[in-house]
Amino acid sequence: MTKKLYKTTNLALCPFLVMNGIDYIGCELDEDDPNKIVFIFRDDQNRAKDIAILFPRSNEHQYHSLWAYFRNCLSIAKRGNR
Repeated sequence: MTKKLYKTTNLALCPFLVMNGIDYIGCELDEDDPNKIVFIFRDDQNRAKDIAILFPRSNEHQYHSLWAYFRNCLSIAKRGNR
């Protein structure tokens, strides 16, 4: 029996998948772009795609986006103080 896999290059999505019961297997270099990493999950029940669709509307996504915004604010403030 072949294991069903779900692959993504979206780092922010990875914790959301794990938090929703999708098992992380590992990662590898993207065959098309060696500068990208592909994260691999076991998806025997074919749920990962549906969970990934929910991510942009989730509280976790909002938190991640706001965290990135404030991290950027810190970078801008540091550049302005030099």
